[in-house]
Amino acid sequence: MKNEEKVENIRLLAQVYGWQLMWHRELTGELYFRKAGCQLTIWYSTMTVRTALKHPTKGKTQMFRKRISMELLERIMTNPRIHTNKGYIQKNDGNYQRWY
Repeated sequence: MKNEEKVENIRLLAQVYGWQLMWHRELTGELYFRKAGCQLTIWYSTMTVRTALKHPTKGKTQMFRKRISMELLERIMTNPRIHTNKGYIQKNDGNYQRWY
C-alpha cells in the first residue's frame, strides 16, 4: 500500500472513532491525533504508533507499538490502553518496559 493510501485510510478510520487530526508532517511521515485527553501519533511508513495518556494509577505514560496492521490500529483507536505485545512503554522515569 502506498503512503498516500495509508494516510487516507488512517484519516478515515480516525474520523470514524472521533479522533481529531492536529497535524500531518509529510517529511517525517507522522499523523498526530487527539481525543479526550489522549494523544495518538502514527508514523505511517513503519506503522509505528505512540499513545500518550494519563494512566489512572501510573500517571502520564507513553506506549509505542511497532509494525502494526490497520486492524490493530482500529483496536488501538477504540481503546488506546490496549496491550498488544507489539511494543514497549516509556515510564515517567525515562526507562522502558518491553514486550517481545
